[in-house]
Amino acid sequence: MAERRSASSSIKSSPLSLKVYSVMNGKPDLKTVCAIVRTSRWHQLGLQLGVDEAMLQDIETEKSETQDKRTQMFRLWIASQPGASHNQLVEAMRLKVIGEDRMAQEYEERVKEEASKTHHTGVQVVQASVSTAPAWSTSTVINSITQKVSEVDLLTDQAYKLQDKYHKLLLEIQELSQNANVGIVKNLLRNILQENCIYQLHGLSFYKQQIDGITSMNEVFAFLIENHFVGYLNYYLLMKFSRKVVCGDRYKEAKQKVLKYEKHYRKFIDEPAFYQLIMFFDENPHLNPGTVVGLPIVIVSLSQKWKTRNKKDLNEWIPFLKENKHLLQ
Repeated sequence: MAERRSASSSIKSSPLSLKVYSVMNGKPDLKTVCAIVRTSRWHQLGLQLGVDEAMLQDIETEKSETQDKRTQMFRLWIASQPGASHNQLVEAMRLKVIGEDRMAQEYEERVKEEASKTHHTGVQVVQASVSTAPAWSTSTVINSITQKVSEVDLLTDQAYKLQDKYHKLLLEIQELSQNANVGIVKNLLRNILQENCIYQLHGLSFYKQQIDGITSMNEVFAFLIENHFVGYLNYYLLMKFSRKVVCGDRYKEAKQKVLKYEKHYRKFIDEPAFYQLIMFFDENPHLNPGTVVGLPIVIVSLSQKWKTRNKKDLNEWIPFLKENKHLLQ
């Protein structure tokens, strides 16, 4: 009996644990769910959540976008299931048949993050966890869609700002490398071509002819720009040009400018969730890297946090690229 009392008292003395437990057992908010959970397996997820199969079939047959069908499924789930909770959704997404571990983790993190911003006591959180879900309305769905649009708009704005910083960096590196030995720079370009155009012999020959005709550093940069070998998401060659062999005594200044730009680049790439980047590039094809295969090397540096959060997506891409190498040639 003493041990039982001890266990009970330890639970009571840990309001933080009680709070987290309460939050994850609370009713989901349609807006938050729709903003994060963008799985294409919405029908299977609905079945796992206990949504009526006939209703799911009705949604399936409607002539509407996937995101609209998914929204209807979530609305039905929240409204019709008394046991609908954050935990139920997270557990369903992590099932093998759904396989959305990354979304599940992101959703759970968002729920806990929002809960940590409140100043309610543990008792208030427990009361909130058993409250009824807000009634669905057209405005709720509109707000959800608006949030997705704002996410893309925000990334678009950040991309244009990053482009402005890139244009400044490009001019600075060009100015700092004006006194470089053009012959050395041409050999640097030839070497990069040789290493990265193994399966592009025709392209290799074409670019080598262009390089052979270069006589100044201004022509070097014209060659890179006109062939789309550098860009705001592809500053690899500018990093190469920031070395002492190219910039001479001003190489430290050049290196600092590249590192400063890299911080802005990493922030743009690392902070958004994977689905947000996909939406952004889909809506803004003119902001895609858009480089040809060969000389330009698009290097996407990902933080460990981003890799962990999007592990499933990356694991699916790697075998696909290995099996379809011909697409990269």
